[in-house]
Amino acid sequence: MPYQEETIKTIGDRLRLLLAAGHKSRFPMLKELFSETVGGNPHLEVERAWMFETGFDLAGVPMAGFDVRVRLFANLIENMIEKYRSSYANVGRALGTGVEVEVRWAPLAFMEASVGYRYLFARDLVDDLPLDFRTPHRLVLGIRFLTRAGFTAGLEVLCASGQRSVYFDTLTAEWVNDELPPHVLVNGRLRYELQAGPAVGLYVFMDGRNPLDASYVSGSFEPRPGREVVIGLGVEL
Repeated sequence: MPYQEETIKTIGDRLRLLLAAGHKSRFPMLKELFSETVGGNPHLEVERAWMFETGFDLAGVPMAGFDVRVRLFANLIENMIEKYRSSYANVGRALGTGVEVEVRWAPLAFMEASVGYRYLFARDLVDDLPLDFRTPHRLVLGIRFLTRAGFTAGLEVLCASGQRSVYFDTLTAEWVNDELPPHVLVNGRLRYELQAGPAVGLYVFMDGRNPLDASYVSGSFEPRPGREVVIGLGVEL
């Protein structure tokens, strides 16, 4: 059963209640099965997840141009594929649950501001330990400007809390509490719409990811991402 969001109740033109449920199977990737450099494990089993979500959308309250989106979610995962120190392995059973809240406000016709917050509780239910390097708290602040000439500019500030991993070191026979510090990232986007006909949307864009070159670590066994600029051409049909 694929994951699908359903509207279960619409109250007037401002409030919408939602409910979603589904099942997902993820087969191991080739690097997770056979790579000798990142700890491939040919005995990995298929990861299966049962997903549930509910929430509501509220539009125009307490003023016009003010929208609120709230979601509660829970994912129960069997045989979750994780990278443990030197090789990939299956977690017997894991749980990821939390809440997402997003507020959008358009005080002017050419400007939109947003605030989003997510709390995540992620745990290995077999060993009763936190899942490796998950971010419990994440705050995203954004602002976007639009013009009739087809030019759009956006700025995003992402604040992430520290990440944690607890594991048993077989060499020292001790439990290790590995922690990554919180970090703040700034991302920006410029986009210009080109005239390509009524049925085709053509645009050029430039994304600036981490232009301040903030030093941070995200996830397990990942490099420190640096400053990145992406320039491209896109088509919308």
